[in-house]
Amino acid sequence: MLGRLLDKERRGQVQNLLDPSYVFANERDDIDYALLSIRQLINEFEDTTSDSVYKRVKSRLAHITSRVQRMPIDAENESYATCIELDAKLHERVLPSVAAVLPDPSQASTSTQQPILNVLNSQLSHSFRSVSISEWKENFDGGTKNLPRFLENVQELMQARQVSKAELFTSARDLFIGNGHYW
Repeated sequence: MLGRLLDKERRGQVQNLLDPSYVFANERDDIDYALLSIRQLINEFEDTTSDSVYKRVKSRLAHITSRVQRMPIDAENESYATCIELDAKLHERVLPSVAAVLPDPSQASTSTQQPILNVLNSQLSHSFRSVSISEWKENFDGGTKNLPRFLENVQELMQARQVSKAELFTSARDLFIGNGHYW
């Protein structure tokens, strides 16, 4: 937990913004209630970081932490410590990714190594080298085709064949023929 706080502080995410006109006594109950509801959400949470509940809890924690940081430091106030504790607890509740679930190859037996290799091979088979842009058979000649339609087709091919914008830009001359070069 302390390591996470130090990382935040190192990145400059921890700020002490004291507001002298801010009356903590009026806000204390609201903050405690919000922290209680966040704690309940975290206790019920078991999913990945892409889940909407995770994102909502992170947002609410950031908001409460910012509210607490605007107050003067008080020995009786444990709200900031509670925010840090809840943030750490949320990260503990996140389900591990598939890569973290796979056993260590040095500890795995021979019978379990084969399925892991099959999973990795099936994932690798989905990646492919894209067809060069000159072989797309999509050309613009400056007049016979509709320009918006041509641009849509090129965009779809770029996404489908996983070509970056930089690759498309460097090979753009292959997409134009005749008067299309001057258009």
